[in-house]
Amino acid sequence: MAIASNSMSGPIGIIVAAVAALASMSVVSYSRFNKAMTESLAITTSVSEEMRKQLEETARSVSKTTTFSATEAAQGYYALFSAGMNAQQAMNSIGVVAKFAQAGMMGMDEASRYLVTAKQSLGLASDDASESQSNLTRVADVLVAVNNLAIGNVKNFADALVNGPAAAARVTGKSIEEVTAVIAAYAMAGQHGATAGTQLSIVMRDLETKARKNPQAFKDAGVAVYDASGEMRHLGLIMKDLEDKFGGLSDSERATGLATLGFTDRSRKAMIQLFGFSQMILDTDLALQDAAGTMESV
Repeated sequence: MAIASNSMSGPIGIIVAAVAALASMSVVSYSRFNKAMTESLAITTSVSEEMRKQLEETARSVSKTTTFSATEAAQGYYALFSAGMNAQQAMNSIGVVAKFAQAGMMGMDEASRYLVTAKQSLGLASDDASESQSNLTRVADVLVAVNNLAIGNVKNFADALVNGPAAAARVTGKSIEEVTAVIAAYAMAGQHGATAGTQLSIVMRDLETKARKNPQAFKDAGVAVYDASGEMRHLGLIMKDLEDKFGGLSDSERATGLATLGFTDRSRKAMIQLFGFSQMILDTDLALQDAAGTMESV
């Protein structure tokens, strides 16, 4: 017995202890993963055992291709299910969320909320799992790509987009690329995050309402908000009209001129922030239309 005891305290003993420790860690890791899956699935319905296995396998595959653990991926399902996604949609989306979170240096839960909120607010939600994944990827690609085109970070741009402009874009028929280009202009003007989102929402709302209320004043000023078919023109082109008319005036003259169009003090301030950036807005929109694959490369 003494000989056996001595042998176990040597190299063999160290190996046995290490294996035991790894086994213990594996049990704990699995327990955490299983708990995360159970908690996420608790808020959805009609998930079969087979589908749960597929969801689990997908979460594990995420841990092999990103910096997130399988448990973190399992927790990420919660936000997707909370947004009304079914199991197939969530399974298709979790990899996109993980890559977006990694590219934007944020947590899975935060990344999920930004992407899902933006997608739904923009009117890009779809019952088709493949289309839903494609739209989510588009949103992620644009938000990562704009980070390379203007001052700020992915979280800043995502925060701005979901704080009003995404919903305004759906109402006015604007694309995510166009409104994000304006958010980029605000970033270059020193306005970031939710503040930039609020500013853009005010501008979009007041351009629409004031142009309809004061059509003759806009016509006299040479500012065209709508095209011949009644659709709102590109925001960069509208800003170009405003720049041409009011850009060279003094602060007082500019304020008076914009007031004749019906703009309030708050909307004037939000609008003037964009003066000088009309061409940047147009150029950034074009660049963002080629954003596909940006998140993957980052």
